[in-house]
Amino acid sequence: MALEEADQARVDELAKRASSAFAESDLGQVRQLYGQVLEIDPAHPAANYWLGYLECREGRPENGVNYLRTATESALACAEWLAPDSLVELGMALNTLGQADEAAEQFATVQQRFPNYAEGQLSIAEDLGGDEHLVESAIDACHRGLLVNGRHNGLLKKTAELLEQEERWDEAADFWGHLAKLSAPQANLHIKMGIAWQHHGEADYAREQFDKALAIEPENEAATFAMVQLLDEQGEPKEIIPRLKRLAKAKPESARVALALANYLRKYGRLAEAIDWWRSGLAREPNWDDSWRDLGLGLEHLHRINEAVEAYRHAVEAVPDNSENHRYLASALQDAGQLDSALESFNRATELNTDNADAHWGRFWVRALRGEFPAAWDDYEWRWKLSNRNTPKLDDSTPLWDGNDLSGQTIFLRAEQGYGDTIQAIRYAPSLVEMGATVKVGCPPALARLLADAPGVSEVATGNAGTVTYHCHQAMFSLPRLLGTTLDSIPGPAPYLKAQSQAGLELPQTKGILRVGLVWQGSGSQSLDRRSVPFEFLKPLLEQERTLFFSLQLGDAAHDPGRAGVEEKIADLSPLMDDFASTATLMEQLDLIITIDTAVAHLAGALGKPTWLLLSATPDWRWMLERLDSPWYPSMQLFRQAKPGDWSEPLAKLREELGRTI
Repeated sequence: MALEEADQARVDELAKRASSAFAESDLGQVRQLYGQVLEIDPAHPAANYWLGYLECREGRPENGVNYLRTATESALACAEWLAPDSLVELGMALNTLGQADEAAEQFATVQQRFPNYAEGQLSIAEDLGGDEHLVESAIDACHRGLLVNGRHNGLLKKTAELLEQEERWDEAADFWGHLAKLSAPQANLHIKMGIAWQHHGEADYAREQFDKALAIEPENEAATFAMVQLLDEQGEPKEIIPRLKRLAKAKPESARVALALANYLRKYGRLAEAIDWWRSGLAREPNWDDSWRDLGLGLEHLHRINEAVEAYRHAVEAVPDNSENHRYLASALQDAGQLDSALESFNRATELNTDNADAHWGRFWVRALRGEFPAAWDDYEWRWKLSNRNTPKLDDSTPLWDGNDLSGQTIFLRAEQGYGDTIQAIRYAPSLVEMGATVKVGCPPALARLLADAPGVSEVATGNAGTVTYHCHQAMFSLPRLLGTTLDSIPGPAPYLKAQSQAGLELPQTKGILRVGLVWQGSGSQSLDRRSVPFEFLKPLLEQERTLFFSLQLGDAAHDPGRAGVEEKIADLSPLMDDFASTATLMEQLDLIITIDTAVAHLAGALGKPTWLLLSATPDWRWMLERLDSPWYPSMQLFRQAKPGDWSEPLAKLREELGRTI
């Protein structure tokens, strides 16, 4: 029966206010307003629908069913736009109450009378799914559509994708499975299912699906890639290379397969083979700059620097506006000794991306190798933003010293790099004292005893430095920039550190014998470690007459298998090297230190010990190029590689020099 005009107006007003309250999540107000609507119009479809909806959502489906039955009857009679949702809500409530048959009747009615309902829910899900805050609502729309038509492929696919978006991987896998059962055999669906199970941590289920995908399409690239990634994650590398090689043979035109094979060959230490496959893939896709960079890095690891330069030039040609391509080229040019060209490329990299910290850092290296101080120091400050930096960030919550007056001030110097860097930079403490400062130092425990006696240092803190009082602080290696250090103004002279006498560390007296300390292996902290010398190459030194060798090597290399058979010719001091103070005490009793570029080299130089430093053809910035001495450590003599990876020449010169010394 139609309402009186006044009643209808009142109902419309109350319904409008209820809709606004719903939008504001004021559900109490919604209930009150729709309740008032029903007092006037008990069959009102929207009021019954929303009150039924709320009852069901709040765990009272038995109440909700009554409202929803009324909503459905009214909607079918006079508000058909609301009828399908009313039927679906009623069906869901009946399912909750265990009345599955009656629920199915409601869903069937929707499918019969409103055949486009499921497709409409898919459209709603697609619209909502684009907003990360509405993904759950999109999933709900899919669910409603699938209740009406559970075989709707589009809804099954969309649901799986939305569940993946929410990282509900096991549920996503189930929906991909439902879709696979309803579809003709498709490798792609099994791949999707496998990837979802893999993300959920079910490796066996994932492998089963990848196997099914490959049974359908044995040469499917995506399935093979997914399988080898799973095998790699599971620590089963044996099958990976053979699978990829079979695929490469079946698909010789595929650049992606060749490049994937190259990447896995590199990972498993077969770099020379990887080079060939990178070249093969890039012959088919020469515009993939990231693969040119992979090739270049592989060539660098094999010390084929000139070929690496050409690879990076191809990367630049492929994508000239990529700052990283210019940076990689610059780094290889630097290693090739082409510093002018390297500087041009680093400049271009920073022009394309002014925030490319690695490019600024690389430019510092070039300028430092050329001795362009103090100008080079500005780029050194970009170290704080390096992509692979693993040291702590500089705390800026307290004042940083910016070079101003230090009279009467206490400055706290923080070690923020390696041990060697800290040993090199501690020389600046007396300069700050001359400026009127009291200098406190924060450093790792291994350096604490050594630095406690360093000139100018009043206090040393390790670990949490929160208890240290100071007026300002600074990272140690920012001091060269703040003090305008040039090659002619490096603080000194050496020795600027001294060894402490320590009981139990006395070496036996050896009259007329030259006592030589040896270090041949780096710490492993560098991904491309060119510093280390195989111990086998040092064995001829041990034959030198009137010479006694002592190993100052730490870590696994202290027990290098290459020392087998020569243990009596080199004494191992590593058990006595508890920290750098102990090492300094032992080192002070030696006549000569022969070392690669490690913290031991810096310690020897800081102690003023005669030190022979073996350097790769691509040395660290502080050793510069071509010089046989070091402005940082006057007691040091440098023996440089002429060719990357070839230690024969510097070792031959060093052995000759050792013979003359004795």
